[in-house]
Amino acid sequence: DRLHKERQAPEQVATFRSELDPSNSSVADLLTSTGLASSKSNALRLIQQGGVRINEVHVKANAPISTVAPSASAAEGLLVQVGKRNFLRVSFGG
Repeated sequence: DRLHKERQAPEQVATFRSELDPSNSSVADLLTSTGLASSKSNALRLIQQGGVRINEVHVKANAPISTVAPSASAAEGLLVQVGKRNFLRVSFGG
């Protein structure tokens, strides 16, 4: 199980196209819009507890997505991880 032994993302990750603007939307907004968090307060709790990573970097504050992950506009999107097993690749734009 490479997910836990090698601490790598799974080979196949679900993708989600978000209509959010990375420069104006927070990480909590991203988590709630993708369904990775059930509410904004749940998303804030996950961030405070250190359970959120974007592109394999821990998110420590509820900042704009573009601040946390400057490559948010890249074509490959962001790899968002919540907890140990919940992964989602998010791309932006219509």
